Amino acid sequence: MTLSRLRTRFWRRAAAGTAASDERCEVLLLSTAAGVGGSPRVVQLIARRLRAAGITTRAVFPEADPHTQETLEWCEREGVPAEASAELPSWRQRHGLREIWRLRGLIRRSGAAAVEFHYGNNHLSLKDVLAARLSGRRRCVVMVHHATPLATRRKALMTRLGAHLAHVVVISTPAMYEVLRAAGVPRRKLRILPLGVAAPETTPSRAAARERLGLPQDAFVVSAVATLTHYKNVIDAVRALATLDGSGPETHLLVAGD
Repeated sequence: MTLSRLRTRFWRRAAAGTAASDERCEVLLLSTAAGVGGSPRVVQLIARRLRAAGITTRAVFPEADPHTQETLEWCEREGVPAEASAELPSWRQRHGLREIWRLRGLIRRSGAAAVEFHYGNNHLSLKDVLAARLSGRRRCVVMVHHATPLATRRKALMTRLGAHLAHVVVISTPAMYEVLRAAGVPRRKLRILPLGVAAPETTPSRAAARERLGLPQDAFVVSAVATLTHYKNVIDAVRALATLDGSGPETHLLVAGD
């Protein structure tokens, strides 16, 4: 069999795997990770705000991620419909030509004018962005959520090339900006959009808050709000505070998170 025939058979099989019809939308949010953590929460928040503004939006999580079902149930409780797709690779999965073609099909069938990828790690996938660009003339936005230096030159190269193909790369902190700049991502591609939470309708006074939490009024208080997993490094805050010599005010570490 000739190489051209092999290639034709491959593309036909890939296309057959993406033949199902999808609900069409204006914005397609693609999270490459699941779990009720940082980046899925951002996806849920963006989907909520876009839908409230009358923009048809789909939020999709990778079917292969073991936490996807938990994430879908959480989104449902939050009143934001979400779905799983086998055509969206998890960031942990290896990507090949078949995966690029299947993801291209998912994006193309959605009819979305804009596609937004979310990565809960410190780099983006060139192949995901390539799939979005091959799907047609759609605006491709990428958001990277984790501010740790890239471990290998290959990841830095793939991130740099993927950023060139994307229209915009969004990060939430100056630390993330520096990580991607060190990888060679051009300044013109980067946008810093700080994360935030809805302000409460009422807030207690400093004294009332400390009384409620059982904290001394004159204590030095350090707080950490995060999901309590090892990579959030809350233990580093404990170790850092343990080095204080005790000559100052009484010190307390206040930790909140699931």
